[in-house]
Amino acid sequence: MSFVSRFVSYVSRSLFLYGLTHLRTGSTALSIAHTLIALMLTVKNPILGIPPLAGVVVLYIASSMSRQPLYAAILATIPATWMGLTHLAITALRGYADVFGALQVFLRAEIGALHCLYLLHSINLSELASIIARLGKEVSLAIPLFWRAVALLLREASEMIYVHRLKREKMWRSLAMMFVRCEEVTEMFSEGLYLKRYSFTPRPIYSAKAMVYQTTLLSIDLATLVLATVMSGGL
Repeated sequence: MSFVSRFVSYVSRSLFLYGLTHLRTGSTALSIAHTLIALMLTVKNPILGIPPLAGVVVLYIASSMSRQPLYAAILATIPATWMGLTHLAITALRGYADVFGALQVFLRAEIGALHCLYLLHSINLSELASIIARLGKEVSLAIPLFWRAVALLLREASEMIYVHRLKREKMWRSLAMMFVRCEEVTEMFSEGLYLKRYSFTPRPIYSAKAMVYQTTLLSIDLATLVLATVMSGGL
């Protein structure tokens, strides 16, 4: 499997491995609050981002999504490694290779990316669609449609690149076929949902279980933030 095919496969699995899970029946506001607090802690010190991340991993396991953090970590490692090596190269050119600093950059990028991916996994699409519906029914239909279309195209792109590699086709041919397939999917959805846009009325779907998970996760974030503030004040 080529690097491009493997990369597309990891992107697809890290975002759409389990489809529409009950994590998407919580509050988007709570997910955003968790992500912002976790990112703030991670930027301050990557070690502080670990307790919230541990809570996220436990949440995945409790939701029968144990493979999700694995693929998310693999995907996040790509930009994190690049950023860490870039920092190391820049400091080496200045006369001193800052290995510890490069490790910190890597950890910040890795942990921060994992928290951002959790946000993408827990966005309540029905809630967003119902909010955007106030701007117009046609716009609200774009939220679930976009999410399903991206999942479909990523899966087909991975399979297409793999098949073309077996046939020893050049990469530019695979990319060209991917663009053609995108046009086909766009036309297919446009024709099939043309009348639906006038009658589509999104309603938010919530789950008490998901809300409890999110509240527990936010409590871990706030406890870590308070502890970090107290410790920094004491020092």
